[in-house]
Amino acid sequence: MGSGTTTPNGPSRRGSIERERKNEKMPTKLRIYCIVEGEATSFPVRIFPDCSVGELKQAIKAAKKPELDHVAADKLTLWRAVNPKRDRDDKVDFDGTVDKTELDDEMALLSELDELTSRRTYVIVKPPPPVQNSSLCLRCIMAKLSNQGRLWISL
Repeated sequence: MGSGTTTPNGPSRRGSIERERKNEKMPTKLRIYCIVEGEATSFPVRIFPDCSVGELKQAIKAAKKPELDHVAADKLTLWRAVNPKRDRDDKVDFDGTVDKTELDDEMALLSELDELTSRRTYVIVKPPPPVQNSSLCLRCIMAKLSNQGRLWISL
């Protein structure tokens, strides 16, 4: 039974459904340029416009593999920055960038990045500060003092 034929339940719609699918357009992915705070070069992330900022964080983490492997995606802070200020080494100066807005994890990208196409807008990625293991640090200090002959342990 080909397209436009009659079936026991009536005329076949297969041909019209296929034409409807051809006419449907796939949503276009956004290309968002991101810069990790303190780095000089941006990198593109492609993502659908109806995705959330939280999903963008996951895409950024994947794009910056292995540099961001030690950070959970939800711990990244994202800022929309228009014409971000750069220091002498051409690295993004996060604190010096005046026109910046923190992005909300639950919001759709289109609502948060409304100026994305009109001006030089970037997403600045700010990873959390590194966490030091306090017991590891204590061991390092004790080892250093012991090597210098300043650590005395009395029992």
